[in-house]
Amino acid sequence: MKHKVAIVFPGSGSQYVGMGKCFYDKYEVVRNTYKQASEILDKDFEKICFKGGVVKQNKIENLLPSIYVTSIAMARVLLDEYHFIPSCLAGHSLGEYSALTVSGALKFEEALNIVQLRSNLAKEVAIKQDAGMAIINGMAIKRVEEICRACSQGESYAFIACYNSEEQVLISGNNNVLDEILEQVKLEDGNFITMINSAPYHSKLLKEAAGELRGMLETCHINAPKWNVISNRVVRPFRNRDDIITHLVEQMYQPIYWGKVMQVLQTKSDMIIECGPNAVLSKIIKDCMKLDDVYSLDKEEELVKAQDLKWQLYNQMNYVGLCLKHIASSPNLCEAQNYPVEDASNMYSKVLDIDGKLADGKGGLTLDIVNQLEQIVQWVLDAKKVEPEEKFERINEIRALRKVMQLT
Repeated sequence: MKHKVAIVFPGSGSQYVGMGKCFYDKYEVVRNTYKQASEILDKDFEKICFKGGVVKQNKIENLLPSIYVTSIAMARVLLDEYHFIPSCLAGHSLGEYSALTVSGALKFEEALNIVQLRSNLAKEVAIKQDAGMAIINGMAIKRVEEICRACSQGESYAFIACYNSEEQVLISGNNNVLDEILEQVKLEDGNFITMINSAPYHSKLLKEAAGELRGMLETCHINAPKWNVISNRVVRPFRNRDDIITHLVEQMYQPIYWGKVMQVLQTKSDMIIECGPNAVLSKIIKDCMKLDDVYSLDKEEELVKAQDLKWQLYNQMNYVGLCLKHIASSPNLCEAQNYPVEDASNMYSKVLDIDGKLADGKGGLTLDIVNQLEQIVQWVLDAKKVEPEEKFERINEIRALRKVMQLT
């Protein structure tokens, strides 16, 4: 039975003009989020996200704050309007700030200011060092590492910055080295995408800047996360304030391991929902994980699908609860000496067993199980010699919910 929901948040490269607009038009909580962000940073996020144009949006100083704000706005819809409760959260690079905010570890205002500082610091280094990032697809990771080492010389270098999957890595470094690496990738029939207006995230080029980031993080009010947030760096849940500061600083200049994070998510969730523009993480997750239920909120119809699945669970839990209710609450009109106490107890235990498996995520209600539950209720009502009219009403209530679940 699907009931453990992981929420994930994207990083740079997911942006596009118009991101979040369908949610902005429909939900007040989204409009309030954009308004709040605009006031905090004195930027018009509605204009940047919806009609600012590609050039303005892709400026580093606008890019990451815009993705962060859009991701938080979508998450607020998911949690506040649709009442999803996550089993865990994770974010890719920048998305880690979104995950920590949604978990209650970071305050929105402080996190937004940190994201802005992180962007400004990265921009300065990108300009000074003439550095950026690129995506490489379809090459063995060891081979990419070899090419990076071979092309790096002296003060110019590049590294794998993000281990996204067995088929995809992001490299980060000086642009002259990136160009040389990508030329070799091309010769070896690999695929690559140069990231526009990017900065050398997750590389030692940003180590000095990470010290300034630490200074700001240490002034923030940071709480233990309400839900587990899986760290990109050490691939385990953040534990406390010091842990959060340490690993947010480290991920600025050291590689992150999204592929390993996905392995953790696979053990902790049955459904994954991506909150943020585009469907970058959803695509990687679908390609790498054996999960059918992966949704991207970039399209509102995906939210509807996820909600339908949630209601399916809700109705199934209610169905078992309804059966238990009619077994327990129906009047016993049978003479005590004739009532099959042991058999009735066994029947009740069978229903409790089904209920427990549902709650533990170890199975769902199939047509056979639903039929079995109804037969148990029928048997108990007959054993109690419930009046025909009352029995009819009780069974009809059960069948009405079956119809809602489309298990008739």
